[in-house]
Amino acid sequence: MTSGSTGLRATGESLPRGELAGGAVLVLWALLNLGGIFDHRRWALPSELLRLPVTAVTLAARLPESSWRAPAQAALALAVVASWLCLLAYRREFDGRSQAPSHGSPAPRQGIATLDASR
Repeated sequence: MTSGSTGLRATGESLPRGELAGGAVLVLWALLNLGGIFDHRRWALPSELLRLPVTAVTLAARLPESSWRAPAQAALALAVVASWLCLLAYRREFDGRSQAPSHGSPAPRQGIATLDASR
């Protein structure tokens, strides 16, 4: 995500407006998914499973013609598969249920709900 936004800033002057907008959409999609993952949203898993190959194909298409293009495209494909495996291994984190509070979080206040219910 950081590399994508850095790449957009570095090549922003030389890219056509459509490609720049497409890159910005991919960066924003990544940020949206990251928020969904941290918030344990159900839509985050299918969205990220779709975003990964879309981003890889977009990047692979932008690679210059050279002797290392095919190995780089293969590496991108392997990175997508590895990311899919990692996401699927932790798919229960995307079930939409709120997680137990960590030890550093304050306990929920019990008295407030009791006061509101007595009115």
